[in-house]
Amino acid sequence: MRIYLFSQLTKRLIWGQNLPLRGWVVGLSLMAAASFGDRVTPAEVLNQQSRENRHVAISVTPGGDRVFVVWDGIVAGQRRIVGRESVQGEWLNEFVLDAEPAAANHSPDVAVDHMGNVHVVWLGRQSERDVVFYTARISEAWVPPIPLVAADDLRGSADAVTIAVAPDGRPWIAWQSGTANRVNIYCAELCADRGEFVVHRLTPEAINYNLMPSIQFEHDTPVVYWYAAENATFSLIAARFLREQKTWELFVPKNLDQLPANRLPGLFAKGQEALAGIWYDQVQETERIFLGLQDPLTRGAGTIIDHRPRALNHPVVGTFSSGNLIAVWCSMDDQTSRPQVFYTRGVQLPTDHPDVLQVSDGRTSGFYNAPAVAPFDGGVVVTYTSDAAQGGDGSVLFQKILFE
Repeated sequence: MRIYLFSQLTKRLIWGQNLPLRGWVVGLSLMAAASFGDRVTPAEVLNQQSRENRHVAISVTPGGDRVFVVWDGIVAGQRRIVGRESVQGEWLNEFVLDAEPAAANHSPDVAVDHMGNVHVVWLGRQSERDVVFYTARISEAWVPPIPLVAADDLRGSADAVTIAVAPDGRPWIAWQSGTANRVNIYCAELCADRGEFVVHRLTPEAINYNLMPSIQFEHDTPVVYWYAAENATFSLIAARFLREQKTWELFVPKNLDQLPANRLPGLFAKGQEALAGIWYDQVQETERIFLGLQDPLTRGAGTIIDHRPRALNHPVVGTFSSGNLIAVWCSMDDQTSRPQVFYTRGVQLPTDHPDVLQVSDGRTSGFYNAPAVAPFDGGVVVTYTSDAAQGGDGSVLFQKILFE
């Protein structure tokens, strides 16, 4: 299906031309023990007018000079998509990105390309359907939000949308959509020569669940990964875009057969050729964080990266920056009377118990939830919320960590 961008900015979109938780602690964990002299900026509250904020996402330019954070929050009584940008360390004012206040907008994702162009997607209601919306800022001008709807998705129940920008600057968008026991995976590509989105269904007509799509790149080739259910058991599936044929090739990823797909690990790229998976699971009445790598020896099998006594670990994400494996998760342990943010980093799987260091100063109301992290050369940026539904103040917080 083709979705056209009727806008004066269409030519600029031709890339290449000016292009349930209870007091969890947010933690960043090192994959191998190390000494720490890294510089951590104080926590900053980003929201200005919005309240009851949730679902934060973050992206940053490779040099770390421009950061863009998005979330959904209540503005004038409606749930809106809100963004805020930092340029050379200075935060600009908060602003609303969506164009339909009554669309029940939520769950945004964001990607910033090497030129500083910003691409944002989110979920919302249109004509009694749940659809994906896309907007972008190209050369400092915003494209009006447009809906992305698959022609064969008659009921329209889009969920779990994600976006990534290819090395050539083009955005790729993936999401899941379906009802009952039929959930498909879709991906939208922007055709640069025509200035239009084409939506592909990656799954055959599904009579099962296909969940949690993520987009990675093999050099400049987009690959979408997701978890497919068969007889109550999940497996990791992928589809690679074949540019010359303009089709998608389904395949089973190599060296990940020991990854526990039933735990739905979050995936992130470890360099150009390999993936890492990260998840939590219960071990002897304690919830542990696990990391698995795509290699011929471990084949994705999990290694515990958090050994704190009686730690309760839940949502977890990961990234790779300047040769370092990094994980971000929510947790609570015996040493934290109030939820705090922790940080550590490393280059390999742990050979000893890694340190988990506190970053936040504890002056906010806590109840941290929904962490997100993005890498840049020499560090990472981190954002998270103080969950209003669990007793927090609904704020969005940000910190930058510079490796030393």
